[in-house]
Amino acid sequence: MAAFIPHLIFLTTFLHSLAAQRTSGSVSVGASLTATTDGTPWLSPSGEFAFGFQQVQGNENFLLSIWYDKIPDKTIVWYPRNGPMVVQGSKVELTNGLGLVLSDPQGRQVWSSGSISDLAYGTMNDTGNFMLVGSDSRKKWESFNFPADTILPTQSMARNGGFSLFDSDDPHGDCRPHFSPSCDEGYSKDQFDFIELNDIDWPLCDYFHMDPSNAEDCKTSCLKDCFCAVAIYRSDQCWKKKLPLSRKEGYSLNT
Repeated sequence: MAAFIPHLIFLTTFLHSLAAQRTSGSVSVGASLTATTDGTPWLSPSGEFAFGFQQVQGNENFLLSIWYDKIPDKTIVWYPRNGPMVVQGSKVELTNGLGLVLSDPQGRQVWSSGSISDLAYGTMNDTGNFMLVGSDSRKKWESFNFPADTILPTQSMARNGGFSLFDSDDPHGDCRPHFSPSCDEGYSKDQFDFIELNDIDWPLCDYFHMDPSNAEDCKTSCLKDCFCAVAIYRSDQCWKKKLPLSRKEGYSLNT
């Protein structure tokens, strides 16, 4: 089943500091990671998520990314959309000025999170969100605002912050939009794209059911419908959903 939603000190003390940093999720300005086959990433407090370099399967290059670190597959959940793969020896550094800076072994910058002043620290948290925090304790940048191809439970469910949770402490709660659906003449299906999620449904929001259907027809129908917020495709059927989205239900289905 898929859900389509229209739409980043001295030695002993130093080692102790590194260990604390990797378990607390906090990353100091000036800290860096190097792309190597045995590199140690920055971990969230629980160790659930990791930020660092993953070697691309079947390739000698590395990808700056966030992944689930407690599962064997190390599934990637985020990477810079405009950040290229890099060779071994490349480095990412947390700087006060450009935030996260990715550079090649010759020191040439290939990507950054953007101009950020007065940066206090970075943090890899247990929601899978890597955040840069200023000295005023306010978020300056967060990976959640720049999704790749995965949306995590507490993350906005459309690009550019189109949806968020009513209660940020309840990852399975109701959603609210930050816009008003409209079928005015200015609406165009070309303005939207899909983010695909697996094993998710909002069962109380159906307003149209297509039986039979295929995945492409399901997506196309939703794109052409200005009131369609989500399309669920399962078992050769399509359900279109409208806002507001009800409580999300998760499924484990072999579909």
